[in-house]
Amino acid sequence: LFVIISIICIFIIFLFFYHFDLVVFLILLFLLLKVICEFRNHYLVFYRFLFERYCYKFDFKHVKMVNSTNQMYLWCRHLFFVDNNYVSEKNFLSKLFDK
Repeated sequence: LFVIISIICIFIIFLFFYHFDLVVFLILLFLLLKVICEFRNHYLVFYRFLFERYCYKFDFKHVKMVNSTNQMYLWCRHLFFVDNNYVSEKNFLSKLFDK
């Protein structure tokens, strides 16, 4: 979703420049390339986040009940609802990374 919004904003800026020159074009091209690069690396960043949560011990005050890793928050501990039971974040991620 953020990629689509970013690309639309870049094109809107591109259309509303009345005095269009090479510098504006290069800046917008650079922004577009950065958005595409971020989109390609999104899964790597997310798995890095999951792996850090698996490797290190974090002590957060807030606890969230979630069903999948896509619902995880940055500054919370998580309990995963799996097979009518709540599983800790460490146990759930160990199933993901201990293969």
